[in-house]
Amino acid sequence: MALDPLEAVAVEKIFATDSDFARRMRELAKDARVIERKFTGVGIYSTIRFKSELPPRTELIDWCWSFSHPAIPDGGQVIVWWDDATTITLEGFTYTSPWPEDLDVAGFAPA
Repeated sequence: MALDPLEAVAVEKIFATDSDFARRMRELAKDARVIERKFTGVGIYSTIRFKSELPPRTELIDWCWSFSHPAIPDGGQVIVWWDDATTITLEGFTYTSPWPEDLDVAGFAPA
């Protein structure tokens, strides 16, 4: 499956710096495929596989993005972790409310 709009925005926001690493991650994400997607009620889990190996992780950064959204009163966060050389897992969750079914990605803003 292709990344849905939420997954695409999350990857863009998490890897938003101007570093070579972040630019490469955004570039690779254009051809990445979701191999599993789960909705938990308060968030999502997406396992994302890239066509080629991910760049070496040479930066000490947090792979997370805290957000606000009109449909999520107390906001939430999206985090990423590495599963292997070509796969990451993205987890998005709200802090206190259910995850809306039809979430308009245009409403996301930094928290």
